Amino acid sequence: MGIYMELKKSWANAGARYAINEYIYIKFEAAINRLIISNGYICYNKPDLFLKNSRLKSIIIFDADTNDKLVEFELSDTAGIQVIEFNQEVENIKIKISDIYKGTAYKNTCINFILGEYFIESGLGPQGSDVY
Repeated sequence: MGIYMELKKSWANAGARYAINEYIYIKFEAAINRLIISNGYICYNKPDLFLKNSRLKSIIIFDADTNDKLVEFELSDTAGIQVIEFNQEVENIKIKISDIYKGTAYKNTCINFILGEYFIESGLGPQGSDVY
């Protein structure tokens, strides 16, 4: 996945198939309680790639250490930033892709980026992550 502000890369599931019921595992450097997602394939030189590739529609996020469900979330079909908040802090998550917006040309499902953040009274703090 691209890092924040590096909008020329995206994650795509392996193979030319829809990613429904697949999982993404993310290990963060510190505990987070919200995600920021930029959905789809975003390329400013080829904006048509957003609709040509599949995108996340609904996801379920679990604490990967305990397998407890944190939240179910339906994403808008937009390239804009979307924020998902949890009621607890976690360091490792797994995201189950429950449904997708189908691409007009390709089956692969793309995500521009996912950032983990923690919220404290004095503000937000971004966290790095490893996808495994």
